Amino acid sequence: MKVFKIVLSAKKYFLESYSCYLNSRARRTLQKNYSLWRMLDDYLTRSTSSGCAYSDYLVLYNHIRRTKPLEVLECGTGVSTIIMAYALMENEREGNPRGRIISMEESEKWHRLARELLPEELKPYVEIILSPPEEDYYAFFRGVRYARIPDRQYEFVFVDGPYSRSPKDGAPIFDFDFIRVVERSKGSVCGIVDMRHSTCYVLQEVFGPQKFKYDYARNLGFIGPVRKEDMRDTGAIASSFVARPFRTYRFLKQELKNFLGS
Repeated sequence: MKVFKIVLSAKKYFLESYSCYLNSRARRTLQKNYSLWRMLDDYLTRSTSSGCAYSDYLVLYNHIRRTKPLEVLECGTGVSTIIMAYALMENEREGNPRGRIISMEESEKWHRLARELLPEELKPYVEIILSPPEEDYYAFFRGVRYARIPDRQYEFVFVDGPYSRSPKDGAPIFDFDFIRVVERSKGSVCGIVDMRHSTCYVLQEVFGPQKFKYDYARNLGFIGPVRKEDMRDTGAIASSFVARPFRTYRFLKQELKNFLGS
């Protein structure tokens, strides 16, 4: 038991140290993009939003720049809206078609503030929509989603909302929007989930562990690319159920090598 506690303490120490390292490195990288950093710093100064970690911002920025999606759904408006919209703007300046973000928000206060703080040059890339949450179900999973999401062919979904509690009885549930997007999509969809473990668990069960990975250092879940055909039904989910972590030790071992070698 003592050895087990030592191992757990060492793992926790490594993850915390590695997370700090990733965050510091991401901050330095973002600061090199002067225009983006100035816009980001101004937004953080004027907003009371806690936002994500800098490492999360860099992951989102790099994903948008690399994959160049045309339709992005953001579940939960915030600092991430600025990051992704700026990346879309840079994509267009390089000659790519203009992408757009549908950013959903359930709080009237945050919706009003987000619209006020959105920089003028990013407005062509973002539509911020106020929407109440509502319950939905898939297999035996109970979730919550935004009620007024426009029906579009989203290629990328960032999940940081709505509040993962039932609007009916306050019970803890998962964020349903990614599943609904895939159900309606004619193509492949990728997604990133920010620190929502119940949502990560359900997505792993619905799409399978091969399609979903959880990054413990960044506290981000990565899903896809997935299609409607990848969704498992109730029988398949139940028959394959086993207790398992989001990621295997092999991934953590590789991160340790990368960390020590940096």
